[in-house]
Amino acid sequence: EAGAAGADLTIFTHLIGEDGKIVAQHDGKPVGGLRPTGGWLAGEILVDPHVLTWQREYVGPATLRLGLYDATTGARVSWDGGGDTFTLNEMLEVGARVNVS
Repeated sequence: EAGAAGADLTIFTHLIGEDGKIVAQHDGKPVGGLRPTGGWLAGEILVDPHVLTWQREYVGPATLRLGLYDATTGARVSWDGGGDTFTLNEMLEVGARVNVS
């Protein structure tokens, strides 16, 4: 969508476990800080990788949820149709980590 009224927003990405709690997350400025949200153009597509940091051990189904917020106030941006997060429709399966020496 178009720029967020000149605001410089932060993106949050949460991996949510079946219990509804955060398994892994990452917060950051769009495109590593190179593309502030106030400069976004309508219809523009940006590639914005987020490497998640694990918050706890987890194995099982999970969903990916994301949103935008003002880092100064902590206020989240509401999406059209209500809510302050967007959940991807694709269900993910988190497997056990194996340490290889």
